[in-house]
Amino acid sequence: MSNPSAARPNDPLKDLTLAISGFHKTGAHAIRIVLQDWFEFLGGRPAEIVYVDGGSPLSTTRILASLASEGLIDRLELLNPAHWENSFDRCYIQEYRSGLLASRPYVMFIKPDMLPFRHGHDSWLREDILQLDQPRVFSITNTHLIEPPVSRRGPYL
Repeated sequence: MSNPSAARPNDPLKDLTLAISGFHKTGAHAIRIVLQDWFEFLGGRPAEIVYVDGGSPLSTTRILASLASEGLIDRLELLNPAHWENSFDRCYIQEYRSGLLASRPYVMFIKPDMLPFRHGHDSWLREDILQLDQPRVFSITNTHLIEPPVSRRGPYL
C-alpha cells in the first residue's frame, strides 16, 4: 500500500494497545480509577489493554484478575512474587513483555503510577499515529526529558 495512513480507521483507538507493566505494590485499589483516567485521556477505551504484573502480592493479583474478568483488562500476565524478575532493576522485562503481548499495530506504554493530564488538542492520538506512519519514524516518546532533542519536525522532537 503506498499510503499506509489512508487505510487508518477514523477511530485510532481501534489500532491501539495500552501496554501496562506494574511493579510489586502498585496501589491495586486505584488501578480501576487509573485505567478510567487513561481512557478519558485517550478519548475512549483502546482496542486492547495488556497488563503485566511484576510479582505483586495475592491481594493485588486478585484485583487485577477481577478487572480482567470484568473486561477492563484483556490480557493479564502475573509473575510469582519470588521470581528473579521481581526487581526494580529488572522491571524493564515486564515492560518488554507488555509490548510483546500486544496484538494491535500501535502500542502505548504506560505505568499505573503515571496519571494523564490534558486540556485541548483532542486530535493528538490521530496525529501521532500519522507521524508513526512516516518513513524512518519508529516511536514517539518523552526521552527529551532525559536527553536533549536532536531534531524537530513540527511539534515533534
